[in-house]
Amino acid sequence: MYKFNIRNNNSIKNENLDILGDYSSGVDIEIIRDFTLKLKKYRVYMMLSEGVFFNSDRVDLGGGSYNDHYHIFLKYEGKDYELANIKLNVKFVSGYYDNYDYISITRRDNSTAYKSRPSGKEEETKFKIYSADCEIKNDNNEKLLEDELSRLMGIMDGLYIETGTLQDWASSGISMRVICSNKTRKICWRKNKFSNQDYDTSDDISSEMLKVYSDKGWSLEYFREKLKCRVCGSPPKELVPATRVC
Repeated sequence: MYKFNIRNNNSIKNENLDILGDYSSGVDIEIIRDFTLKLKKYRVYMMLSEGVFFNSDRVDLGGGSYNDHYHIFLKYEGKDYELANIKLNVKFVSGYYDNYDYISITRRDNSTAYKSRPSGKEEETKFKIYSADCEIKNDNNEKLLEDELSRLMGIMDGLYIETGTLQDWASSGISMRVICSNKTRKICWRKNKFSNQDYDTSDDISSEMLKVYSDKGWSLEYFREKLKCRVCGSPPKELVPATRVC
């Protein structure tokens, strides 16, 4: 097992990026950042087509500070992602940055070990990449990570073009998965039960069905506005690529 760390030593100060590790070329932490943020958007397709496992968790450090952790497993087969050839753990930290990577909605946990209290109000919080830890199984060549990230980034760049408009999405052969914005309603959030005036399904929306609406001249934004959850009535949180028809 080969392990190395890529660290943004000055992330809090928004200064130069630094790379740590016992190798000469390495992978720039900016590449790790771009890959992680793209994978957030295209995770469903990349899981189903490329076997990329992705999940995340947020740690509330108290006082309005948070760490976002992203766990990525590359080049694995079957259901046991612990057997992945490459494991990548990426950490983003919150702060008052001028130069940040993304903004996320957070709610401060006001409870203590002795008393439960209501959470704070929703706030926009800035996050910036802090570090990435990588494990490569049965290989001491860090270029394996660089090559795999480059290959997967190429696929996601292609998805960006193919799903940029409703017309492009309809002609791509890629189905659309609609994710409910109401996370407290797990049944509708997971089953994607959405509808509009003409459409009613609990499955992914096929590219053939998307073509029905693209032929009407609808934009992707207008199509999204027409969708609502049949279970809770919430609008969609995301429209993401799912599977491609061969």
